[in-house]
Order: sequence, then C-alpha cells, then structure tokens
Amino acid sequence: MCEGCSCWYGTPLTPKSFGCRSDFIIIAEVLSDMRSLVPTDIFNMYYRIRRPSPRDIIKFTRSMAGINLRRVYTAENSALCGIRLDRGWHILSGYIEGNRLMMNLCMSWREPFPMSMEAETLLSRFAGNSVKCLPEDFPWG
Repeated sequence: MCEGCSCWYGTPLTPKSFGCRSDFIIIAEVLSDMRSLVPTDIFNMYYRIRRPSPRDIIKFTRSMAGINLRRVYTAENSALCGIRLDRGWHILSGYIEGNRLMMNLCMSWREPFPMSMEAETLLSRFAGNSVKCLPEDFPWG
C-alpha cells in the first residue's frame, strides 16, 4: 500500500483560490531551514520566521492572541503535503490549527520575493478586502 499527498480538485488552484481558502496571508522572512520539535514526528516540522509587522499581516481570520507568529509548521516532505521554503522573504498563507500557523501543498499560497506583478496586484487586493471569493475558489464543495 502506498499513500501520498493528493489535493487534486478537478481544476488547478490559483493563488487567488489559495488566498480565499486561507486563514492567514502574511509577508514574512524565513530565518531557518526546516526544523523539528520532536525528531521522530514528521508532521511537526517548522520554519522560524521573523514576526510579521502589522502592515505585513494581509489577512487573519482569527484573533492573533496566543498564535505563534514566529513559526510556520508543515509536514516533513511533499509526499506528506509538506512544503519547502528557502530563507528570505515570502508571501505565506495557510490555515490556523490551535496556536500554529500551518502550511501544506493543498492549502497554501507561497511565493518568494521578488513577487510577480500578478502576485503584487492580488496581494494588494487582499489587503484592501476587494477580492471576491467565488464558489470556484472552493472546489472541494
């Protein structure tokens, strides 16, 4: 038996789709390579990030109280839907689980700097709350 990451929804997802379905969108600097809280727990990997300034928090659907804004968590590898990030500045999006910012291949918009013009425009629209999220942005139902 073989299992791996699968997030095909019948239509390719776009950065807009990822942004619409995300709990958070931030601009953050990745400060470390992937690390582990518990060496044998392949689902508890994280990257240290510079805490985003208020102007770099583009979307946040919950209270930030208690949320660790200095780490983003992911699975160890892409077969488990984990993501890889290089050090440096990125657009990061994903979901919030407990007090953690979580990212995976199926839920996360990630783009390194310098951004494309398309990404810069979309990010500005999310920041201004002018993105209209449509049913096709949520292909899972």
